[in-house]
Amino acid sequence: MDAERFDALLLQVFQHFFQEKELLRRWWRLTPREREMVEMICSSPEGKLLTRREVAARLFITPGTAKIHIRQALRKMGARTQADLRRSFQGWVIADGVPIPADFLPPEGI
Repeated sequence: MDAERFDALLLQVFQHFFQEKELLRRWWRLTPREREMVEMICSSPEGKLLTRREVAARLFITPGTAKIHIRQALRKMGARTQADLRRSFQGWVIADGVPIPADFLPPEGI
């Protein structure tokens, strides 16, 4: 591998690392309830965005309270919409309230 190609690859690795670091930094600034909202939004079936009423019903809170928590979580995560938030966590799995890069998970059955 020539030096130019190596430098480009190294730059990609560092960019990926810092993007992950920023995502995790923002995640841990969320309140437990906001993390619950993000987990719910990101784990809903592909292409299915949740309404405030659906979130509220699952968490036994009012739709108004759900709206506030969702809005705060989106703002803190730097996302404008639920779709943006889902894109941020693409390639991640949120397990027991902790985001983990999907490629860190062991293969199925191990």
